[in-house]
Amino acid sequence: MRHRLGLALAMCLTTTLASAGEITFFHDGIGSGTIGGVTFNDASFTITARGDTLNRQSFGPGWWIDHDSVQVSIEGQGVFDVFTGTRTYVNNDVHAVGFARAGLTGWSHLYGPVDGVLASWDMLSGVGPVDGQGLIMQWNVAGLSTSGGSWTMDDSSGPSTFVAEFCSDPGSPFCFGDGSDVPCPCFGFGGPGEGCSNSSGQGGASMTGTGTPCSVQDTLVFQIDGVPGERPGLLLRGDNQVVDPIGDGVLCTAGNSQRSHIQITSAGSTTFNHFGFQPFGEVANLGAPTHFQFWYRDPDNNCSGQGFNFSNAWTVTYQP
Repeated sequence: MRHRLGLALAMCLTTTLASAGEITFFHDGIGSGTIGGVTFNDASFTITARGDTLNRQSFGPGWWIDHDSVQVSIEGQGVFDVFTGTRTYVNNDVHAVGFARAGLTGWSHLYGPVDGVLASWDMLSGVGPVDGQGLIMQWNVAGLSTSGGSWTMDDSSGPSTFVAEFCSDPGSPFCFGDGSDVPCPCFGFGGPGEGCSNSSGQGGASMTGTGTPCSVQDTLVFQIDGVPGERPGLLLRGDNQVVDPIGDGVLCTAGNSQRSHIQITSAGSTTFNHFGFQPFGEVANLGAPTHFQFWYRDPDNNCSGQGFNFSNAWTVTYQP
């Protein structure tokens, strides 16, 4: 039997005025088919699809979001961009998610898994991983166009996993050494939003976060500026916010503390990325605040004689 999403449903088609935010969907399964005319059998595959919650729409018992971009990774074949328009949907009444062609009446190609946690999921937050049985179906309509050629799948059922990550907030700074927030040693205050002053004579070091702190697709990047020339430094990560004047600056994070690898600044700047994984190895405090701060050597500072300082700090919350 063919299943078309939306048949026999009350089709209340509305666009939700949600806050814009990138949401990423991961559909995992095992199946057989072809891509670019090459056959694969019982291969693991992952569909990674990104959309915007501002484009969420309702079809009555659930929601869908048309994707802005899609990639598929097929075991033994490679990773391919998908060009045919597609969407991810949730049917709250039957507690199921799916991957389908774009638009309300687009044919479903992956249906499931089914789980009670999906009964109230509104696609405005992360969910999963949700494990269960899934259906691969209706690829006989036509293959999906990809960078590797036409992609088709054979009808089948088997284990599937679904994850949605909603990450729109890169976090925010705290613990400033500019005199507005914390006491700097020797009253050596930096500029607005910076750490305590250093030997550059231009103020203190600053740390800024951009990107999205997602537990799977981590795009968080920290930009460090204002360090005096080439100096070794590293990132500190901790569970708690503290105020501890030490050295020539203020330590702002502690509790289950970890340190990254050492990096040398170039012209006073450097960047760190992928903080849910490297250089720390795993996400800390998933769903709760995690705090970062840059520590660096500064032996030319005559404040304390200890030869090190800190930037301001940054707090993020990793989303599942």
